[in-house]
Amino acid sequence: GLGLAAFERLAAERGCPLLAAALAASVGASDFAFKPGKTLLLHRVPRVDAARVVFATAADGSAKAFAKAAASGLGLLKSGGTKHVAVALAGEAALTAAHAEALVIAAADAAYLYRHTKPSAPPAPLLAKVSLLCSASTQSDAEAGLARGEAIAEGATLARECANRPA
Repeated sequence: GLGLAAFERLAAERGCPLLAAALAASVGASDFAFKPGKTLLLHRVPRVDAARVVFATAADGSAKAFAKAAASGLGLLKSGGTKHVAVALAGEAALTAAHAEALVIAAADAAYLYRHTKPSAPPAPLLAKVSLLCSASTQSDAEAGLARGEAIAEGATLARECANRPA
């Protein structure tokens, strides 16, 4: 698993020391732990452009665990005004096409809200774009996974829309 020291090292290598410091403070205050399923939402981290930053812990480096963590993290942003989410995989696992695919499907799932025959339905989530941060060496795999995930998500959304409509 990824602990605070490993995260701080990765954050320093990737030029994110402000995020590492914010996470370290949250861990120190017992607001977050590196345990599967744990999430943390931080608002307005000083000197970070993003209005909201989410940390989500996966059980391991598999695409399945990544999807579960991504869904948990996206769930924290679902009801807010977030329009664009950038996601990075931190840890020892290598980013694969399966991770990218899982992210797109999790994002589509988080943003889905049936509204066609429900005038009292809440407003749809504003999430319109998800970016996956990756290295140049994994970019082609990530792009392939994103494209495949988008196709799967569109098919799943169509199936949901058909199933939710009255007979």
